[in-house]
Amino acid sequence: MRKLTAFAILCLGSGAATAGDVTSAYTAYTIDKCKPTSANDTESSSEFTCIGLAGYDIYWAEGDLRTFVAYGNHGFEHCSAQQTFGAFNTLNKTVEWRLENGKPFAAIQRWNVSDETATKTKSWLGVTRIEDGNSCRVALVEGSLPGANGKAREAADRLARKFNCQTGTAEVISAAPVKAEDLMSGTPCGFE
Repeated sequence: MRKLTAFAILCLGSGAATAGDVTSAYTAYTIDKCKPTSANDTESSSEFTCIGLAGYDIYWAEGDLRTFVAYGNHGFEHCSAQQTFGAFNTLNKTVEWRLENGKPFAAIQRWNVSDETATKTKSWLGVTRIEDGNSCRVALVEGSLPGANGKAREAADRLARKFNCQTGTAEVISAAPVKAEDLMSGTPCGFE
C-alpha cells in the first residue's frame, strides 16, 4: 500500500511540474515617453510604439476620439490595431499581462467608453490574445461588474491561447446581453 501511495504522489507531483505556471505582470506607459510610429500624425490622429513587457511592444493609436491598442512587434499590422469601441473612448495606460511560464499570452487593459450623448462613461476591460506576429480581442468585460478584473483574468486564461483571431468573435461578459460587434469594430478580424 505504501508503495502505491508513494507512486501516486510521484505521478501527481510530476504532472503538476509540467503544467504551465500562469501569473500576472503589470506595466504602465505614458505617451510622451513613447516613440511616434507614423510621420502622418495629425491633430485628429496619432500612433506610438511604447515599451511593454520584456520585448513585447505596445502599439497605441488614436483617431476620431477613439483609441486602438495592440501588443507585440509591428503592432500596427495586428488585428487588434483595427479594433476599438464604436463610441468615443480613452484607454487606461496600465496593462496586465497574463503569462504562462514567463511568456505573455494575453493582455488586459481598461477602456472608458462614452455613452451616446458623450456625457457619461462606462468602463470595459479588453482581453487580448498575444501570439507571434498578431494580437486580437478575445473578450470584453463590463468594468462595473463585481470582480471584473478576476472575470477578465479568467476569460484570458480560458480563451486566449486557443482563440482564432481570423474567425473568432470576442466574448462579452456584461450585466445585459450585448454582442461584441455591437460594441467594438473589427471583431472578428477576417483579414489575412
